[in-house]
Parts: sequence; C-alpha cells; structure tokens
Amino acid sequence: MFEKPETLWNCVTLATLSILTRSDHDDNGPDSINGTLVADANKTLHFGDLNKFDYPFRHYRGCAFESCSTFGGCPLQIAEFMAIPINTTRIGNLSDIMNGNYCASAHAGIDFDIAGPGVVIAYFFQFGLAFFFALSFTLTTDWMESGMPNLLIETGYARAVLSSIADLQETQAAFLITVASAAVATFLGNKGTGLANISTVISWITNDTILRGVVAAGSYPLLLIQLVLHASGTRWWYMLLFVIINFIMVFLTHLPKDMDPDSLLPHFQKAAVDLKGCGQHPGPRTFCQKYKQIALNPIKEPGQFFPFNSKYPFPVYYISVVLILDWAIHAIYPTLRNIPAANTLHLLIRRALKAARDIIERIGRRRTSFRKTAESRKGMRVNPQAIHRYLWALIELFTFALCILAVIEMSVFLGVLRKSSEGDLNITKWAFGQLVAVAVWFPIILKFFCLFILETGNRHSDLYRKMALRMQKGSGGRVIRSFVTTSIELARLSRFGPRSAQIGDEEETRGLVT
Repeated sequence: MFEKPETLWNCVTLATLSILTRSDHDDNGPDSINGTLVADANKTLHFGDLNKFDYPFRHYRGCAFESCSTFGGCPLQIAEFMAIPINTTRIGNLSDIMNGNYCASAHAGIDFDIAGPGVVIAYFFQFGLAFFFALSFTLTTDWMESGMPNLLIETGYARAVLSSIADLQETQAAFLITVASAAVATFLGNKGTGLANISTVISWITNDTILRGVVAAGSYPLLLIQLVLHASGTRWWYMLLFVIINFIMVFLTHLPKDMDPDSLLPHFQKAAVDLKGCGQHPGPRTFCQKYKQIALNPIKEPGQFFPFNSKYPFPVYYISVVLILDWAIHAIYPTLRNIPAANTLHLLIRRALKAARDIIERIGRRRTSFRKTAESRKGMRVNPQAIHRYLWALIELFTFALCILAVIEMSVFLGVLRKSSEGDLNITKWAFGQLVAVAVWFPIILKFFCLFILETGNRHSDLYRKMALRMQKGSGGRVIRSFVTTSIELARLSRFGPRSAQIGDEEETRGLVT
C-alpha cells in the first residue's frame, strides 16, 4: 500500500468512502453512493466489497505516527487514534489533524552541506573581507579625485591591500561559482545529483529556496570589489569573466523548477528505510509542505529563508551589466579613435550638432542673447567624467546597501539554525565540507598580514607597482597619489603631447617605487 504515493492515496480515499457510505454495519455511514459507480470502479481498482474496505486505516495510522516521529515529531492529537478504530464520528477529526497540525512540526530538512553554520559563517568571512578591502582600497586612492593628498599610499598597508585584492576576487569567484554549480546540479539536473540529504518534499523546497538566497546574496561582495576596481581604472578582463560566470550561475539558479518524482522518490525511499510501519516506504510526513505552522508554500512565501534574495536576483543582473558595459566602452573606445571611419563619424556628429544649434538660433531670432547666455554659462559646463564618477559612486553605495541587506538575511537564517530543533542538534557539529568552506578565506587573511608586516619599509612589490601604474593610467576615476611626487592623470598630460605624457608617467613610476 505504501510502495507508491498514488496507491496510498487511492487506498485512503476508498477507505474514507467505505466508512462514510457503508450499510449493514453497526456504524453505518451518513452518506450513500451509487452501486453502479462502485462496481465500475471495482473493475479498475479491485478493492472488493466497499463496505468492508476500512482496514487500510489500521496500517495508515501506524505509518503516519512512525513517519511524524522520525521527521520532526507528532502532534498530541494523533496518539489517540492509535488505540481506537476509525469510525464515522472520528474520521472527520483525523482529517482535520492530517490537514492541519500533522505537518506543523515537520523539520525543514536543511542540508547542512548546502547551508550549514560553517557555510553561513564562510559567507560572513566573505562579506567582512569585501568590506575591509573595498574601504581600504578606496582610502589608498583619491576618492572622487578630491585633490586631497593620501599619505597611506606609501605604507606597507597600502601595498598589502593592492597585492591581496586580486586574490580576494579570485577566491570569491571560486567560492560562489562552486556553490552555484552545486545548486544547479542539484535542482536542475535530470538525475537529481546531490539530493542524497533531501528526504522530504519540504526539504526540497527549503533547500532550493536557501540556495537561491545564498547564491544571490553572496554575489554582492564580488560585485562591490569589481566596482571599486573599475573606479580606479583597473579593468582586467579575467576578473570581469568571474562576474559574467557568476551572472550566468545566478540566472540558472533562479530559473523556475518542478519537482521530478523520478529523481526524488528514490531519495525518499532511502530516507524511509527505518519506517517499518510504512513497509520501509515514504510516509505521510515525507510529503508535507508546511513549516512552523505556516500553511503557505515556502516557494512563494519563503518566510525566514532569504525573503528578498531568494525572489529578487535582478540587482545582480543590473550591476553585472553595468560592469560589462563599462569594460566594453573602455576597451573599444580607444580602438575606435584610431579608425579613420570612426573619426569621420565623430566629426559629422559635431557638425550636425553645430548645425542644429544654428537653426535654433535663427528660429528664435535671439542670436545675441543666446551668445551672451552661452558665454555666461561657459564656466558652468558639466564635466562628463565628473558625472560618471558620481554615478559610479552611487552604484557602489547601492551595492553596499544590498550587501548590508544580505548580511541581515544571513544573520536571520543563522538564528533559524540555532533556534530550530535541527540547529540544537547540529549547530556545533560541523561537517568536513563546512570546515573547508570557512578555510578558503584563511590564505587571503594570512597573505595580507604577511605583506603588511614583511613589506613595511621595503620596496614596492612588482604586483603593487603594476597595479599602481595601471590605475594611474586608467581613464577617469580614482588615482593613486604619492606624497613624494604628485601624480598627474594621463588625460591631463595628453594636451602637452605624447612625449610629455611619457615623461610624466616615468616620473610618477619613479615616485611610486622610491
């Protein structure tokens, strides 16, 4: 009877129908049914005499009690049905319990390999390192080109930050892509790869919701560091590749999914090996979809499981597209300037704009006043680079706010792990994978402190010198300044000619390495 969910459903339905419609019995049912319809159904289902088909409840009661005892605990009301047979007056109460409190205490079935305490703490490490390096990197450059000298640039602290930030970005990308790949393989794979620890329907829903949340939430530190690097003029294509891969993984993780019975039932079967009362098959608790007395589908109402990031990954998409466009513009525009056709197009556009302005002047017949107004506003022209810097700063602040929101959701989820019955049993029992998840950040921390301690007072490392020169040559944005030799942007030097710009670069490089 318990071998297939369909068989169990049919047997319990027929047993309920038998109790409610039976006649010639000490406890006759209050309803009736057409005998012809019963005969036709019997030809298909072969249940025999419907008046005597109430015995499935004897097996069902024991299976339901053992199933809830194994997966989270049983409501008190279910125990009274174990000793007293089901009759016409009690079947309604049993139905209310099975449709209500029976699933209220069901375990969420959180897979600690997916989102255990070690994995969550690893994300806290990621956020902490991202905040630290983003702030430190900003402090060691002139933010918004305010013109204020930055004395930190000559310290071992600045060299350690510049040398470690690339490793941080690589580690972030590897960590996030690994988690996202596991999520895609688990919940989008045809054969249910990685479903070994998912034993109930609510466990499938819960872990899918959690994974969608952590994959999106963990993307914001990666994007924050990338925004800071782009603001300094450091646009390395292989770092941008991490952003693109993460974008694809977040998109795949948030695709709508359907539970595949062919993949799930074998895992449910393995989890029910100790359910003797169910014939070692999944019981009713396996198919519950409620958590903490919330009769809503967790897919639509995640509750305490990342309510924002599990449903709204769109900020990740928007910020990633901005980074990709920024890289593409700065990579393609210098090339186009060397193409005669592009220069011709630029000249035509300027001529067209001038012609449009002349037409407006003639139509308005206010040429003199227009010139005076234009001359008065000549010193008030808006610098496009300044607009770009301010907009970029707003995007960084927006990303930082999303990081804070992600940290809050992570903290709430860690509280769920600590308060739930599963957390009480397992919060201190870290699996090997959870230890590895935390340990991935230790090399970054150790490298930073080693560089900070050992490089203090020494000459600049090659990586630091290369990154400093690259940021110095970046178009717009934050510029590294030395308190020994004041740096000058290449864009400002270009008006003096190529030779002057080259000399300025050489002088600045000497100022950085002395």
